[in-house]
Amino acid sequence: MSQKRLEIMEEGFGRFGYAVSANVPGFQIDKAGFKAVSPSADVFSFKKPIANWKPVLTSPWRQVVVADGGPGMPSKLRFDLLDVGFGLYFAKGVELRVNSTAAPFVTWSNGTADVGVPSPKVDWVGLSFKDRQPAVVFGFPEAKGDLMVEGKPGDWVIKSDPGFKGWIRIALPFGTESTQTTVVSALGRMAKRCGEEATLWYAPFADVENPVVEEDTNGLTVNWKMPRKQAVIPSLFNVAQWGGYPLKILSSYRVFPS
Repeated sequence: MSQKRLEIMEEGFGRFGYAVSANVPGFQIDKAGFKAVSPSADVFSFKKPIANWKPVLTSPWRQVVVADGGPGMPSKLRFDLLDVGFGLYFAKGVELRVNSTAAPFVTWSNGTADVGVPSPKVDWVGLSFKDRQPAVVFGFPEAKGDLMVEGKPGDWVIKSDPGFKGWIRIALPFGTESTQTTVVSALGRMAKRCGEEATLWYAPFADVENPVVEEDTNGLTVNWKMPRKQAVIPSLFNVAQWGGYPLKILSSYRVFPS
C-alpha cells in the first residue's frame, strides 16, 4: 500500500462523517440523549433535544460537536475511539432525565446516596439502578463534580450543582452487562469496580498524534504515541483478526472491562 493511499485514509471521516448521531463503543448517542447498547437500558435524555448539532472536528478517530448549551445542557460533545466512553461539556450545570420506575443510586468512592441527597464534589460518580440495566459512571477530568437524583417514578432528574462547569466523561464500568443494585453487596460491587478503575474515569482526554507508518516487504507497522497509560485500542484491530486479516497488536494490552 503506497504512502499516498495511507494519507488519503488518514484524512477520511470514518464512522463519524456520515451521520447526525455518534455511536461509540457501548453507547448510542443522538440529539435527544444517550443510552447504553442494551435492550434494558434507560435513555438518559437531555433537558431538551439539541437543536444545533455542529461538528467542528471530524476524523476517523474523533469527532467534536458544538451544541446549543444553556442551563443543564451540553455545549460540546466529544466522541473518541481512543478513549473510554464519550465526553460532554457543560457550562451551566448538568441536568439529565431517566424514566426508570425506581430511583437510581448515586455512588462515589466511600458512599452511596438515594433520592434528594447530593454526592460530595469528587473525581467520579457512579449511577446504578434497582432494575437490571448497565451501570454508568460520570468522571470529571477537569474539576471535581457532584450529582444527585430528584423526581418521581418514571421521571427522575440527575443534576449537579448549577455552578458546575467542565467536561464529564461518561462510561460503562461493567461494559454493557446489566447489573442490579438492590442490596448493599451490589452497591459495594459498584463502588469497588468504579474505584479500581478510578483514574480511567477522570484521566485527561486522549489526544493522540497521527500515527507513524513504516512499510517493508512484510507489510506495515503503524505506531501510535499514546498520551497516557490508559488509552483505548480501537476494536477494529481485534475484529479484523476475526475476519482473517493478519493484524497483530505488538504492545501489551488488556481487555476492558476485565
